[in-house]
Amino acid sequence: MRVAAALLSCASLALAGNIFTRHDTCTSDDACESVCRGNSNVSGTLDGKSITPNEAVQAEARRRYQDFHCKNKKCVCAITSDDQAQDFCKYWIENAREEFNGARYENGGLDQDNNSIYCVYVTVGGGSS
Repeated sequence: MRVAAALLSCASLALAGNIFTRHDTCTSDDACESVCRGNSNVSGTLDGKSITPNEAVQAEARRRYQDFHCKNKKCVCAITSDDQAQDFCKYWIENAREEFNGARYENGGLDQDNNSIYCVYVTVGGGSS
């Protein structure tokens, strides 16, 4: 068994993108829904290769697990808890199996220092990394 190498540690896939980015001006939380549910470029690396689930999987994961709020007249789109991050990571791998090439979900959470989430996936293969 081999643990997937990644950006934040030797056993994780770091996901970067507009997970915590502030967008467009707003006056209410409702005004941020379409902004936060829109297209984003969330991606990471798995076994040293770039990985990005298809847009349909990304959009549904955002719809299910991403919060949106209007703060200081700016939209804030965020996964705000470890539970949300874990569910987001699980959804990705369960619904983008082809992109993840047989890996399985191990763990996930928030990395507040880097304003990102991390996902730990394990791949089956020879040796360990």
